[in-house]
Amino acid sequence: MKKILTLILIFSMMIPTTIALAANGDIIGRIYSTDIRAFINEVEVEFRAQIEKTINEFQALDMYPERLDSHVHTHAIPNIFKIVEKLALEYKIPYVRLQNEYIYKSNGKYPKIINLIKIFLLKFFTFFNKKRIKRSGLKFNDFIVGVGFTGEMNKNTIEDGINSAPFGTVEVLIHA
Repeated sequence: MKKILTLILIFSMMIPTTIALAANGDIIGRIYSTDIRAFINEVEVEFRAQIEKTINEFQALDMYPERLDSHVHTHAIPNIFKIVEKLALEYKIPYVRLQNEYIYKSNGKYPKIINLIKIFLLKFFTFFNKKRIKRSGLKFNDFIVGVGFTGEMNKNTIEDGINSAPFGTVEVLIHA
């Protein structure tokens, strides 16, 4: 049986903030950094470090990352997706996950409204990311299952999700 190493990239840096003070010293709010280029550069530095650490750690096992993904779909954000695509090409990691989930009914019900919002947002991002990834020559999945029924995944929701996809590769995400 072939073992596939999927690297889940995690970015946990908080957006830098400055506390705004009133004349009497009371905190009246926070001003969030708008230097998006600095933030994107930090994401690249962090993702690069994670990829290099994974490559080094798994070299002894004769394994190399074959897929890139991210925790909570961070890499679906188009500006971050560009970084992941660049790193996948640079490190010759042939596959990046896309977030394209069909809305489907399972156990007689549709997903909760909050999960529908997540699906629509991820589909919007995927619209742009799919165009990029096709041009790059990287491999990708056609669909995912798991966002719509986050916390409710079971045999039925998985089967119904897989069966809702009209074609192609379906990746199943299990959220607790």
